[in-house]
Amino acid sequence: MLREKRAFILIVIVSLLVISGCLNQRPTGDQQPTGSPVPPAIPTATAVPTPAPGTNVEILNVPATAAPGKAFAAVWRVNSPDERNIQHTAVHYGPQPESEPLTLTSYPNLTPVQSGTIPANFTTFIIINSTGNMYFRAHAIIEGVNYWSSEKIIVVSSLPTITVTAIPNRVVENTNYSIRWNVSGGTAGDISKTDLIWDFKKGNASVSDYSRYTPSMTGRTPMEFSQTLRAPQSGTIYFRVHAVVDGIEIFSDEKQIIIYPEYTSGY
Repeated sequence: MLREKRAFILIVIVSLLVISGCLNQRPTGDQQPTGSPVPPAIPTATAVPTPAPGTNVEILNVPATAAPGKAFAAVWRVNSPDERNIQHTAVHYGPQPESEPLTLTSYPNLTPVQSGTIPANFTTFIIINSTGNMYFRAHAIIEGVNYWSSEKIIVVSSLPTITVTAIPNRVVENTNYSIRWNVSGGTAGDISKTDLIWDFKKGNASVSDYSRYTPSMTGRTPMEFSQTLRAPQSGTIYFRVHAVVDGIEIFSDEKQIIIYPEYTSGY
C-alpha cells in the first residue's frame, strides 16, 4: 500500500513539471517578440537658393516692332555687386505672355546660351518668321539661382509697302489719265497720307525731289487708291507713290510716263 502511494505521488510531480515546461516555451516559427514600434525617418529640409541683393537681369534695348524673317538685336544686362562667372544667360520668348514663377521651359523659344563674367551686357540677334505679338524675357542662372527680367513685347508685322498696280500705256497731252496703287503691311496699318509726287526730271525717294504732287488720301492697309491727273504738254514725266503708314514714310519705285502731242497719229 505504501509503495502504491509513493508511485502515485511521483506521477503527479512529473505531470506538473511537464505542464510547467510547456507554458514557459518561447515562441517559434513566424511569431515575433512584441516591442515598441520604430518611428519613420523624418525628411530633412532642402535648402532653396535665394536671390542675392543687387543681382538682377534687365533688358536694355529691343525694338518695339520687327519684320518677319528680319534679324533684330536684343541687348540685356546681368547685374551683380561682385565679379562672378556665369555659364547660362539667354533670351527666352514665345507667342504667349508668361507670369512668374517661371521655369526654363515656360517660353518655347530660346536664343543661344552665352557665358561670361558679370556684371556685363550681352547681345543676341533674333529672327521671327511669324507675325503677331511676341513676349520675351532675358534670363541668367547665377550660383544656382534663376534671375529673370521683366517681360517685354515686340510686334512682328510686315513692313508697309506700295505697289503700283496700273499705269496707262499711252497718254496724250491735255487728256485725263489714272494711276492706281496699293498700300499694304504695317503694324496697325494706319495710312495717314498717300499721294503721287511727280516732275519732269528723275528724283530720289524724297518728297523734296519732286515739285508736283496730288491731293493726299488716307485709309487703312491693305487698301487700293486711284488718282486721276490731267496730262501736261508732251514730254516724259517721272513719278513715285508716297505714303505714311504707322508714322513710317515709304515710297514706290520711280516710274515714268511718256506724254504724246495731241496731233500724233497712230495707235
